[in-house]
Amino acid sequence: MIIDDLFKDLTDYSGKLEYVEVNGRRYRTKTDANPSIILGQAFGANYDKNSYNQVLAESVIDARQFFGDELAVIVQSEIGKCLDEYGEFSYHSIGEVYEDDEISKIGVFSKIDTQGVLKLSEEVLKKLGLEKEEIVYVAHPAHVYRVMKIGNKIGFNGFPFISKDVEWASGEIQPWTRSKYFWIPREIATRIHHKIKGIM
Repeated sequence: MIIDDLFKDLTDYSGKLEYVEVNGRRYRTKTDANPSIILGQAFGANYDKNSYNQVLAESVIDARQFFGDELAVIVQSEIGKCLDEYGEFSYHSIGEVYEDDEISKIGVFSKIDTQGVLKLSEEVLKKLGLEKEEIVYVAHPAHVYRVMKIGNKIGFNGFPFISKDVEWASGEIQPWTRSKYFWIPREIATRIHHKIKGIM
């Protein structure tokens, strides 16, 4: 189990999922689930049209279409900034605070990590009365294993909705998201830290 946590799915998620197509884009997910929440974890800090967070924003839209328009949507602010371009539905943003709606915009951080996003998401879910509901995780395929492991530690019950193909954010300001060669050493070091600290 410890070895799995350190080295499993470092560049792509290998869990048993089915292929679905939404709006011409292909994903891997569970088709027999009945979730209530979509939780989007950013990948990198960029949010322009060429960023991976744009891909994640499209994934959030497609997950909501696939599982139902009534799902609550919680996303890291970089994804939220991409979603704003579509203006299709409201969402709760993690990473910024706006005084007019403290539930929808929560957490002031110049840098927020995966655990921080999940813990702040937990606060939003409690305020919405949804903390025990099933979650759809929208994340990069190389990131989603750690996202789910930390989520499990917090008490979340969830599964992925991830792109069929693994892409990297070549122009990203966070270098570890630019390619698998930058990602793997940092991801292993992060997982070792998280195991020692009991985070995952």
